[in-house]
Amino acid sequence: MNLRTLIFWTHLSVGVVAGLVILFLSITGALLTYEHEITKAYSSSETVAPAAGQAMLTADEVASIARERAKGAMVILLDYENRAGAPVVVHPIGRADLHEMSLNPYTGENFVGASAGAKSFFEVIVGWHRWLGAQGSGIGAGRMVTGAANLLFAFLILSGFYLWLPRVWKWVLIRPKMLFRRNPGNSKARDYNWHHVFSFWALIPLFLVVGSAVIISYPWANAAFYSAYGATAPTQGGPAFLGDLRNDAAASSTVQPGAQLATLQDAVDAAIATNPNWTQVNLFVHPDANVPVARVIVHDGNGVLPEQMSTVVFDRRLANVTDIQTYDDLTPVEQGRMWIRFVHTGEQYGIVGSTIAGLASLAAAFLVYTGLALSIRRLLEHLQRRRRRLALAREGGRSN
Repeated sequence: MNLRTLIFWTHLSVGVVAGLVILFLSITGALLTYEHEITKAYSSSETVAPAAGQAMLTADEVASIARERAKGAMVILLDYENRAGAPVVVHPIGRADLHEMSLNPYTGENFVGASAGAKSFFEVIVGWHRWLGAQGSGIGAGRMVTGAANLLFAFLILSGFYLWLPRVWKWVLIRPKMLFRRNPGNSKARDYNWHHVFSFWALIPLFLVVGSAVIISYPWANAAFYSAYGATAPTQGGPAFLGDLRNDAAASSTVQPGAQLATLQDAVDAAIATNPNWTQVNLFVHPDANVPVARVIVHDGNGVLPEQMSTVVFDRRLANVTDIQTYDDLTPVEQGRMWIRFVHTGEQYGIVGSTIAGLASLAAAFLVYTGLALSIRRLLEHLQRRRRRLALAREGGRSN
């Protein structure tokens, strides 16, 4: 058995084993293509009108409400938009079973606006995409399955590229692997043609989407990514920013009993003052109200791209800003790791990037369908040949 034959049969076997999960990830990934744009379009019109003489709640009051409603979260993110009457969005981090909620900025009551339906829909799709819709203790197992499927899909992409390469570089042989045939003749020829064409045009975006998923899913892949830059990956799990937040929380032991700390609202106001063109701010809220350091992310763009945000570090003991971290202040590996996060969804390159990632996900669905169809036909043809051989053998035995 030569190398090409070995890779072919391994490619086919892996595709059959992981095909259905990959198909599911591809469909849910395609459904998430414009998640940010759709929810943003709905939420941009959401406003709350205050009652007469009613003032907005302070960040400390909202944080207190959020802590009560998101008990068990490692940290809570409060989103404020630079829009009069905009609801405050609460994101619990560290607990997959805790869901995003919107609060009335004047009363702290739950707010249900035009975006609620879209957000609920995408929240369900995200759950299915990340851990196959598992709940509670089953989330870990679901995440393991999707992670393994991504890893196997990465192998399929690389082995498929090798198998796609023609043995003889002639246009008459390359053309059917790059362009759709008008009259393929039969369904087998059609699936063969589609499988090669979709794999060719979706190769690069699929490699980026799936490769980034592997790095996000596996600590060893993340460590390899850091090693490529000559750096060491953070030892603690979770997003990189959680390391800084853990250090902030550990500093609580240095606060003297009865010490007066500046408020979270002071931190938000100080952060906003650093960028008059802000569009959105994210305040990190710890379960412990006495953490002496507050971190606020200030956006002046679409609220997604890391190049359009800065992190303001506010020391509540000193009541002033002690550091402002921009994208340019990050190390090359930190910038690369952020790029990995947003290239997975295509958001790194705006709506064009999201569209390409979505089309690549659809192409992946067709690759799974055509690959499984070709494999099933191969199996049926093998069984038919075997039956014919057995029938001929029986006839030969009777004639003797």
